[in-house]
Amino acid sequence: MPKKYLLPFLLLFISCATENFEESTPTDKLLYPVALQLDSLEKNLFVANSNFDLHYEGSSIITIDLDRLSIKEGKTIFTNSFLINSVYDENDGYLLNLSKASKTLYLISTDENGLNSLEKELTLSYSTPTTMIIDKTRKLVYIGHRDGGKVSIVSYKDGKLNIVKSFELSNFSGDLSDIVYDETDDKFYVSSSYSKTLTVFRPIFDTLGRVVYIHYFDSIYVSNRSLLTTETPDVEDIEMFNGKLFVGIDNPSAISILEKFDEGFKFVNDIKTDYFPVKTLCLSSEYCVSTIYDSKRIVLFNPEKGEIIKELELTQRVYGLTYSKIRKELYITLFTDNSIGIIDLDESSSSFFKLKTVISNRD
Repeated sequence: MPKKYLLPFLLLFISCATENFEESTPTDKLLYPVALQLDSLEKNLFVANSNFDLHYEGSSIITIDLDRLSIKEGKTIFTNSFLINSVYDENDGYLLNLSKASKTLYLISTDENGLNSLEKELTLSYSTPTTMIIDKTRKLVYIGHRDGGKVSIVSYKDGKLNIVKSFELSNFSGDLSDIVYDETDDKFYVSSSYSKTLTVFRPIFDTLGRVVYIHYFDSIYVSNRSLLTTETPDVEDIEMFNGKLFVGIDNPSAISILEKFDEGFKFVNDIKTDYFPVKTLCLSSEYCVSTIYDSKRIVLFNPEKGEIIKELELTQRVYGLTYSKIRKELYITLFTDNSIGIIDLDESSSSFFKLKTVISNRD
């Protein structure tokens, strides 16, 4: 089994044993955190727990006060299944959390004090939901299902969850690994493991917000210098920023950078890594970060030059990350340590791109 599926596979496996749990999920605790989101004021950090050690019944989302660097008491939302991903709409204050194990989507309301209440939950039509992105304009989330290349479009408008459309991608092969949205072209790009191409589509809506049909564009070929061999790449992650596609690849491991050109993309550069990149997040036109799986590292690189600027060694694998422009900080999940790390992004600081604080249950 590919290593990237280890965590999702175990979360799926343990969901079948919830009847054996004797303890309720504790309040206001970090329990193998996997996903992070910031509120609109960048004062509260929402943390989705996975409960990876099978110790408790269900899971939870907690609120961290970034002014006090501590977990807020009484601001925990409980779920009956284990979480893997989250997105946030700061305009409406809605936090959406995804469980792969129970194929459930949770809608949570928030306010300036943190998490408010669990408003709705929805069971998806397809199994193995893996990745999720948000369209804040149309109030939709697009959920990619790993097996078979399936996509669910779900509306969260007016605090309600409704499946708008569930469909299988045309001419798609392999396992769906990630999905991104390009707002400028109104296109979605979907990556497949063991494939060198990205599937590109756009849903066509009628005046009532219903999907009339799915329009497909020419597939994008993913290339880098190392891929000129006969090896089959394993596309792990894709990120869209400023007209560029950043594609995390294993076998061989690299971050391939593609730039818009005419109706497609052209190869710009690649950054070789010792292990596969799990998640890339672009902070600005000068800086992007990428988590490197087996080596437990985060790299800071320049997206224009395609050069690694700094590397940060960690003791834990990182599954979730987000950043604050106001505070100039990067937040990461330190998974098995049940803690959240804060990395300094202030270029004028002597601790730039260093771990400066850790928030844990001991604080």
